Amino acid sequence: MSAFASVADILNLLLRHGQSPLVYPAAFESYQMRRPLCLQIDAQAALNYVLAQPHLAQVPIVLYGHSLGGGVAIDLASRNPSLVSAVVVSNTFTSVPDIVRTWPIIGNFSFICSQKWRSIDKLRFIPIDTPILMISGRQDEVIPAQLMDRLWQAAQIRGMPKSSFHWPSMPCGPQTLDIEPPPEVVPKNDVFYSLEMGTHNSTPTHTKYWRAIRKFVEKVDKRRQNPEPVYEDIAERALIRRWRYQEGNFEILEDS
Repeated sequence: MSAFASVADILNLLLRHGQSPLVYPAAFESYQMRRPLCLQIDAQAALNYVLAQPHLAQVPIVLYGHSLGGGVAIDLASRNPSLVSAVVVSNTFTSVPDIVRTWPIIGNFSFICSQKWRSIDKLRFIPIDTPILMISGRQDEVIPAQLMDRLWQAAQIRGMPKSSFHWPSMPCGPQTLDIEPPPEVVPKNDVFYSLEMGTHNSTPTHTKYWRAIRKFVEKVDKRRQNPEPVYEDIAERALIRRWRYQEGNFEILEDS
């Protein structure tokens, strides 16, 4: 019951702040049955639908994802940087192979993992003025908390040129990147929140979890400089957006 209550709580919270929530049923299906391309196309279609509705396109678009949903949210934000107002993720990962590498014995075979979801590489496509909230349950038994730490580090240097750094594969154990980004490229509105007793599934049931999200969403509302933007042209582009799946990558061909 707690999982369903959490979904209801976040829908209620977003609605109260004028957001446009969309519920995707992947959380209740087997992840192995959901190919990355299917999730990407479904997420893009949901965003396109919101932008095509005059009463929905007028409000900030905040993407929220827990666990695999965090990977979907980061992917969608990276492909639509000018349309997303903020991103909220919890107990998510740098990449799926990085999770596998933390497993005993089988971690040596992470290279055969067919689903990559390299969120750590996609963060650099999210503008530094797009706020990101990361919530980490430090007792996560599914996705090690160190992966959230590493994802946060990547978010804080996403304004730097990719050629200035490289993220190697995640080994077993914590890892930091010794890079001091210049002040002008450091995100000013990102937030990292830790729940010391949060496990993978219990993190969204904590009261502090919702307080952190509420506080973050309220700030997103206050940062809106133009409360009545014109989205007609954006909606038309979204409706006829073309994409393709080539060599394991999802690519947008054009907006026309």
